[in-house]
Amino acid sequence: MEELVQAEKQMATNPDRALAILKEFEEKNGDSQISETLSKNQYALWCLLLTQAQDKNNIKQTSDSLIQVAVDYFEKKNDKPHLMKAYYYNAVIFHDMGDSPHAQEYYLKALDIGKNAGDHAMLGRIYANMGSMYNYQNLTEDAKSCQEKALEHFLAMKDSVNIGITWRNIGRIYSKNRKLDSAAIYYSKAIPFLSVKNCSSIYNEIGEIYKRLGQYPEAFEYIRLAFESLTEKNDTTALYLNLGDFYRKTGQYDSAYYYLSLSVTSSNIYTKAGATLGLSYLEEEQQNYLTSLMLRERYLQLQDSIKIREQGETLQRIQSLYNYNQIEKEHFALEHKANQKTLQFYIALTIIFVLNIIFISSFQRLKKINWKRYEKELRLLEQKQHEKTQEHLAKQKKMIDIFKQSLLYQKIATQEKINDDDWEELQKEIEFIYPDFTAHVEKLLPNADRIDIHLCYLAKINISSVQTGRLFCLGRSAITKKKQALYKKISSMDGKAKDFDIFMINFQ
Repeated sequence: MEELVQAEKQMATNPDRALAILKEFEEKNGDSQISETLSKNQYALWCLLLTQAQDKNNIKQTSDSLIQVAVDYFEKKNDKPHLMKAYYYNAVIFHDMGDSPHAQEYYLKALDIGKNAGDHAMLGRIYANMGSMYNYQNLTEDAKSCQEKALEHFLAMKDSVNIGITWRNIGRIYSKNRKLDSAAIYYSKAIPFLSVKNCSSIYNEIGEIYKRLGQYPEAFEYIRLAFESLTEKNDTTALYLNLGDFYRKTGQYDSAYYYLSLSVTSSNIYTKAGATLGLSYLEEEQQNYLTSLMLRERYLQLQDSIKIREQGETLQRIQSLYNYNQIEKEHFALEHKANQKTLQFYIALTIIFVLNIIFISSFQRLKKINWKRYEKELRLLEQKQHEKTQEHLAKQKKMIDIFKQSLLYQKIATQEKINDDDWEELQKEIEFIYPDFTAHVEKLLPNADRIDIHLCYLAKINISSVQTGRLFCLGRSAITKKKQALYKKISSMDGKAKDFDIFMINFQ
């Protein structure tokens, strides 16, 4: 089919054009009719190419339903070249969804098929992604091993961009483990391969390394290069934070205050927290203790938000591990067996979770600064906030678990139709557990019809797309499309609406 052939040709060099071709074809035929218009082979290829194009255009995907069509078909046909790609993109989606065990499983399946295929580009990306995943899990040696294998493939194909990025990734591994001299060496290896698209951020990271080493002339030079290499897509507030902290550490307080004040406006909560803490240090060094205390309290509030977010991610990863039965053990191309890797994941994630709890309760960072007279008050403030949050989450979880035992939930989860009284009763139950839920939905979706509201109810209590389709007499693809439309509406709202989308409605 001509559109698929053209999209596949454009994918490597012009992925935005490939995506446009696939979208035009989708609009022309309608989502529900594509599978009927195409043969099974063409439909599987369309699913694979659309997933690949979305990934190459940095469109985050929250469901594996599309790529799973390609996986099932190419497994059945034993089409190894296409199956390797399908496994890879299935792993990428699981990785983005925070499901590390399933991501690992599909990366390993892709490696098993492609290890002798000589596809250096795909193998390099697989190892690079696995290395990033392991580094996030604090599996340092495995992360470094994967990045080194990725580097071998990128060197074989003389891919200068990915060679530079991989050197940088190895530098990040050493930096995360506070081996700053080694980190500086690997970052320097990345410099000759820098492209305009990524050089500013890497220069900034190198400047941060030298600043932590106390080598301030070198740090300033790389921060200067980072500013000179800025593009429209770069986050300038991260550079302002690095430069402001440099000026603070070198005693240039006016410049430090100027750049830290710019970075504190960042939309990135980590940058905002770092800038707030830097300003508090700056005020303390100038003996403005009251202002410093106010900034420190604001910093602690930001840290609370960060910890709650990271704690949620940690719990999600632990839950994924708990629900995961067993991955393939004999297809891991590295030195360790997959069962050992799974155990290491579990141990590492458990340690991270425990350390987060300890960190929240003990304020380890505050012990390193001269704020002992304020420690007791600040510790109590954080503890109360933590207990309040935990109590609220525990209460909601208990209430939703109780509701799932009810006849109404069982009816909704199993039958093909429910009546108006059931919908009304479901609304009452949701409003009891999540007060003002309906009002929030109507505020976010002012033109929502009754089906939209009911769809939000079902999503809130985690009813599957298949069962939702039965209740509305619609197919799974139609329900998925309806959910995507609602998600798109909510995503276009302001920041508060986006927060509501994340924490209140689950469309995945």
